[in-house]
Amino acid sequence: MFLPKRIYVLSLSFLIGLISSNVMGQTDIDRTINLPKIMPVSPEAASLGKFGQIPVSYYRGVPNISVPLFQVKEGQIDLPVQLSYHAGGIKVEEMASTVGLSWALSAGGVITRTQKGQDDETGYFNNYNQVKQFILGGLTQSEQNSFKVNVYNQYADSEPDIFYYNFGGVSGKFFCADDGKLYTSPRTDLKITYNSSNFTIVDGKGITYKFSTRELTTTEPYIGGGNNDQFQSNTSWYLTQIEDPLGNQIDLTYNNVYTYFRTKAITTFSRALTGAEFGCQDSFSDSYNLVSVERPTIKEISFSTGKIRFDYEAVKRLDAPDTAMRQITLLNLNNDTVKYFRLYTGYYTTNEVGGCEDGYGYRLRLDSLKEFGKNGKSANPYKFTYNADVLPCRLSNAQDHWGYYNAKNNIQFVRYQYGDNGPWYGADKEIDSAAAKTGLLTVMTYPTGGRTEFTYEGNTTSYSVPAGFDPGHPVTIAGLTGNNSNHGGNYLLTFQSTFSVASGDLSPSGYVWATASLSKYIADPNVLSIITITVTGSNGYNKVIQDGDSLHLDAGNYTVTGTIETEYAGNPYCEFALYLSKIPYNPLTYYNKAYGGIRIGQIKDYDFGNHLADVKTYKYNSFDIAGIPTTISSGEYAGNPDNLYYSYTKMNCPPPGNPGSCCSYKIYNSVSNYPLLYSNGSPVGYKNVTVFFGPDGSGGKQEYTYTSYSDYPDQASYSAPFFFASEYDWKKGLLLKSTDYKYEGTSYLPVKRVINEYDFHSSDTTKRISRGVVLGKLYDNNMGDSLSILYQLQVASYDVLAEAFNLSRDTAIAYDAIAGTPILQVVNTYNFSSKNFQLKRKQSIDSKGEQLAQNFKYSLDYGATAANNNRGRSLWNLQSKNIISAPIESLVTKIKGGSEYVLYGNINSYRNDLPLIDTVYSLEEKGTTSLSSYQYSSVDGSNNFIFFNTYKPYIVQNRYTSKGKFSELRKNDDHKMVYLWDYNGELAVASVTSADSASVAYSSFEADGKGNWSYTGVPADDPTSPTGTKYYSLGSGPVTKSGLLTGNDYIVTYWRKNGSGTPSVNGATGTAIVTKNGWTLFKHQLAGITSITINGSGYIDELRLYPASANMLTNTYNPLIGVSSSCDAANRISYYEYDALGRLSLIRDQDKNVLKKFCYNFQGQQEDCSN
Repeated sequence: MFLPKRIYVLSLSFLIGLISSNVMGQTDIDRTINLPKIMPVSPEAASLGKFGQIPVSYYRGVPNISVPLFQVKEGQIDLPVQLSYHAGGIKVEEMASTVGLSWALSAGGVITRTQKGQDDETGYFNNYNQVKQFILGGLTQSEQNSFKVNVYNQYADSEPDIFYYNFGGVSGKFFCADDGKLYTSPRTDLKITYNSSNFTIVDGKGITYKFSTRELTTTEPYIGGGNNDQFQSNTSWYLTQIEDPLGNQIDLTYNNVYTYFRTKAITTFSRALTGAEFGCQDSFSDSYNLVSVERPTIKEISFSTGKIRFDYEAVKRLDAPDTAMRQITLLNLNNDTVKYFRLYTGYYTTNEVGGCEDGYGYRLRLDSLKEFGKNGKSANPYKFTYNADVLPCRLSNAQDHWGYYNAKNNIQFVRYQYGDNGPWYGADKEIDSAAAKTGLLTVMTYPTGGRTEFTYEGNTTSYSVPAGFDPGHPVTIAGLTGNNSNHGGNYLLTFQSTFSVASGDLSPSGYVWATASLSKYIADPNVLSIITITVTGSNGYNKVIQDGDSLHLDAGNYTVTGTIETEYAGNPYCEFALYLSKIPYNPLTYYNKAYGGIRIGQIKDYDFGNHLADVKTYKYNSFDIAGIPTTISSGEYAGNPDNLYYSYTKMNCPPPGNPGSCCSYKIYNSVSNYPLLYSNGSPVGYKNVTVFFGPDGSGGKQEYTYTSYSDYPDQASYSAPFFFASEYDWKKGLLLKSTDYKYEGTSYLPVKRVINEYDFHSSDTTKRISRGVVLGKLYDNNMGDSLSILYQLQVASYDVLAEAFNLSRDTAIAYDAIAGTPILQVVNTYNFSSKNFQLKRKQSIDSKGEQLAQNFKYSLDYGATAANNNRGRSLWNLQSKNIISAPIESLVTKIKGGSEYVLYGNINSYRNDLPLIDTVYSLEEKGTTSLSSYQYSSVDGSNNFIFFNTYKPYIVQNRYTSKGKFSELRKNDDHKMVYLWDYNGELAVASVTSADSASVAYSSFEADGKGNWSYTGVPADDPTSPTGTKYYSLGSGPVTKSGLLTGNDYIVTYWRKNGSGTPSVNGATGTAIVTKNGWTLFKHQLAGITSITINGSGYIDELRLYPASANMLTNTYNPLIGVSSSCDAANRISYYEYDALGRLSLIRDQDKNVLKKFCYNFQGQQEDCSN
């Protein structure tokens, strides 16, 4: 069904949540177990949002911007439909989706992949064991040689593809391990299988996601001006069906669209390292791909109460040979439009001189989104404002290392050197953060008139210069010059100067390092002349100086003495010049550095009156830790892009053992040899992030510390001929510490702090490995035979890892609001199951030393079988459907004096045939039973489900509908509750207290169900009907109900249209109670009966049957909109009316008098209460 935001219908998953919610690190047992609220809340509870609350991924610095459209609910399935915007920066070569550049439509799910070598369906899925044996030495030499040649010639696949999934609000990646099975990385409770050409994923709740609509991509390489063979593979699998364990399902269908495009040319510069005498020359070459794609585009999502249709423009786009999405429409089962969203798009254009070829100067842009209801009535639109309307050509050379726009006038795209340490030539790929922000979303205006403004910054990282002496920047500390031009007949002249070394000038080694620069000039070398320079110190230092000498000077006073001694004959003129320079000692120094991509700097929210409602400012500098200044960025990254542009090779080499020389080349590529690594979708991960609240930070701040690259570096090779990486994304971006501060006076005082610790299970049984083999060719002898190829190949291997991890400990500290000192502390430790990766035990200790523990068991913890129909079969049934994340047993204990005692617990017992709870057992021991004498639930050798003998039934669910909805349940020692469902079994139309399913019936004759009544006639339309818009004519046949108990008294009520006839119940006419709007309410009380027959004549509506001791409440609905009427136990009716946009507009009483009226007038709209 489609679930409007304002109406809630709860199902089995909600009851499980009431019994014991299970969230990683936050599992608690609810001791106030109540019956679930099945009937919907009043439509009056609906409210309007003021403006957007945009969450931010602090580690990545990227805001999560989205516009919710619809929420589809079918059984236990929830499927959101929304538009999402990625604000991490626009890459020059990025192509717009059908909803606009950087926008994505989330309406189902998809599996994509990074293909390495052949596609895994025909390659690695069948070849994983041979790869494993090759690495572990399980192949003979002949088999190894054959394997290498086959991989080189692309006859065999040696590397696992990495698959990425995104569906149902979860995303991640998986691969084929060396046991031939598919595993998520990190490990989760998802079960993934591949069959023929389709993927199936089953989550821990047993919901199955089938991906069977494929995207087929054909790539035709053009290398050096000529085309090579085509490559074709499936690149994506789209979600086509979702099914819960009870068979409720949502189906997705697609259009098949053909599109094509050209990739940017990759330029290769081969710099010859050996001379032209060997025929070796520098050369440039270009290569690009022509790509054609048979791509599915979403067409329809169908469910039991309606469907969502996706329509596209009739005219082709300017930037691609397909069409833009035009409209998203919600329709009911009659194919009537309930409401729709219209997308209004335009285009980014280019500012490049000379324009762009083949339409590559355009990119589709989403400008606004408008909601329409029936009769064409619309709300104010969502409006989207961007940083600029111009971008470079899609194949422009103006790109930084990561592909973001850098506004450089690059003639070439390749970047190269003629010497290993020389200057770079060709393309300027340096970062321009201002240019990289071009085209980004800056303002989102909401239908309410409020808006959110986004301010962006360029990503930054930092680098450090190690502590040490810096000979490149000497500082003069002393000097002395002298000559004998005025010798006055004196043949021995002395010159002196003094200087001091302060203790503060000493390096950590305890001295000042100085160097001497001494120049001497003697006019006549035939005249005996001696120049001597000496440095002496009060601490006994004495050194005769020569040019280039090094001096290690202690603190103290020093004298520089120079003497010139000559004989007087010829021309005795002499001179000298001495300079002593200190080599400075620099401490460890940090510097900021621009890096690829964009981060959020500030978010401002304004309400509909243009008043600033909220400001958040984001800072990414390091905290004052380990001497790193707080002005330095905390951004970390995987590698330096300069190292990834070149490799080495040798060409035209003679066969081994033959004379001759190779041509050696250094190969520069215009793009990285290996894709630059991203952490959780961003080039940079920030270890420290501070969020300031309010325009000046006076609203307080929050500080966050995350794991990052320096904590968990990837396994990577960036040197030729091997370029590969095993990424450990799941270890990065984990919250280590968060602190909330309030602003008090002129400083920030802590309010709350949480410290987290994690366990990575890299050595236990949950770890899975996929193994890859890469071949590199460092030289080529231009001979194609396999023996020569074997001499040329080099081999390396790597692992792709899937391991489990979990929060192992958190510490929450509360601080005194005035003094900012800690006053309370709670420490939680966590143990997780290696079977389903769910919480197994949580133990807590507070500041008083009190300790509590929560313990959980799941279906996989039981050795159940399908051997017989005993209760162990119910657990086997859960296991077989992968329902492994809901606790079966939950137990709370208290730890005191070194011993553990039972406080209370719950056990969920399931039916054998269906994965539905039939009984919830409760235990309350109040700490009198030790855990050592307690018996955890188990399955015995006869497949019986057994548990501790003091458990008692607490909630009993005797009956369910075919869709898993409660039809009958009761709380221990309390009355039964009965629920009747209609509208394809998705909406609760009646709730009855103190009754059972066999003794109640209800129908307003609105939908497909009959509510336990039997009749053959067809209801007719009448807008005056008391509830809904239909009635039943007894002239078309009687209405009956059998199976009643003779010991009960029963009540039958109905509304009869005046003048339409006289109904009878079991041959008797009823008592008229009240007349409203041309209809009269009749009541019958019957005893000693086993069946009921309603016949005679007349039009009837709101037909009820229930025991005299019971109470009945009923509802009718406008499907996909909301409740249309509600009737209480006394048959008093309330009516709800909606405007064309599906918003509640009127509430009327049973006389159709208006009780409340709702007007929706947004900023800029003319006041309108005509609805």
